Amino acid sequence: RDILAMGARPIALLNSLRFGPLSEPRNRYLFNGIVAGISVSGLFALFQHLEGRMGQKQAGLPRFAGFEVEDILYLIGPAIWGGGLVPILILATAGAPLFGLWALIRYRRELFGRPKPAPE
Repeated sequence: RDILAMGARPIALLNSLRFGPLSEPRNRYLFNGIVAGISVSGLFALFQHLEGRMGQKQAGLPRFAGFEVEDILYLIGPAIWGGGLVPILILATAGAPLFGLWALIRYRRELFGRPKPAPE
């Protein structure tokens, strides 16, 4: 359920571009919405899997000044209200797949190795 909700955000952005006040005549952002939606859903599923295998919240991702990586989601609403709908969609199209590639490389041992034994 959470994975679907995370993936629906970029698609909702696309829908707003398609039918909302900023509608585009030929919907140039269809590809962006699909790529971002699939990528964000995939990232969410990947990190849920990693948290289960590692037994660690956020799979040990680094924190910056007390903020976690997922806290960037709190900036989406204000950015859209400020007119940043298209830039956010474009950034999600590039950023989510790149972050996913980085995560696959960074966590390859945890993903493809043997799971840690459960504590008794």
